[in-house]
Amino acid sequence: MKGFGTIAALALCAPVIAAQAQMSGQADTGQAPAAQTSYSFHFKQTSKDACVLQNGLIVFDAGGNATVDLATMTTDNNDIWKSRIRLRTVAGTSVFTTPELNSPKMENKNGHPQTYNWAYSFHIDPRLLPSITQAEMFDITC
Repeated sequence: MKGFGTIAALALCAPVIAAQAQMSGQADTGQAPAAQTSYSFHFKQTSKDACVLQNGLIVFDAGGNATVDLATMTTDNNDIWKSRIRLRTVAGTSVFTTPELNSPKMENKNGHPQTYNWAYSFHIDPRLLPSITQAEMFDITC
């Protein structure tokens, strides 16, 4: 009976051993895993005084080039949405902060707020991209 326990244990482990051998054969191709080609973060609607950020999106390509697309509006006249963007790691460490972003001068035409779509571009060290888990808008003024 003692020999039966050993055989049973080997029979139970055989699929695991075979799967591990198959996985190591697949992973051992000599090629690095494919790098992520883009990273993106959305900004939620927020407001400051008479200005409203309706939505926003920041997209990074693999080279560290970023494009920020924002939609803002105001319930007043001659306002400018001003803010900065901070990029953080999962631990909350800041890895990059943009200079101040300024919207075009916004107007409220005949009591109707207008939406202003605008963009901002910048570059960061692409080696930082895999560590970024959060993009936040801060230092908002209007």
